[in-house]
Amino acid sequence: MADEQTYVVQPFKRLNGELHPADIVRCDTEAQAFKRGKQMAERVAGAVFYRIETSASGDQWTEVEVLATIGDVPNEAA
Repeated sequence: MADEQTYVVQPFKRLNGELHPADIVRCDTEAQAFKRGKQMAERVAGAVFYRIETSASGDQWTEVEVLATIGDVPNEAA
């Protein structure tokens, strides 16, 4: 079975000077992920956009790619 792709926006909020992950947003397309990220850009310190390939069964990630970052994000997230 073929791999499947999902797109994720991981926003980060600043609390007491430190960056903390907020709830991720899953999207069906890359365009949808960028649209959602742009909508939240003014409310968060930063965000990372990922493309995640999973096995067809969805039980394993086979590849994770950082598509873009905006604003402030932790070094380990980019």
